[in-house]
Amino acid sequence: MDTIAAVTEEYDRISEETGSYGLETVTADDKSDMENLRDDIDIILATENLTDAEISQLNGIKTKLENCLDRLEDVAELIDGL
Repeated sequence: MDTIAAVTEEYDRISEETGSYGLETVTADDKSDMENLRDDIDIILATENLTDAEISQLNGIKTKLENCLDRLEDVAELIDGL
């Protein structure tokens, strides 16, 4: 991701794809996609082609994904404990 255009395209894709995830609606089927998106965010954050606002928004999206993944893990542990 060397160009600003490529970074912008990836930023837009991540923003769009994460919009539907929420703590109340996330399912185990979403886990792999959310993990991939979290990794993609780490890659894009390593570039130097983001504004401070974009960095902040991506960090917020990453936190949201991590919270959803934690929720899935908690539910799986609860089910295993039954």
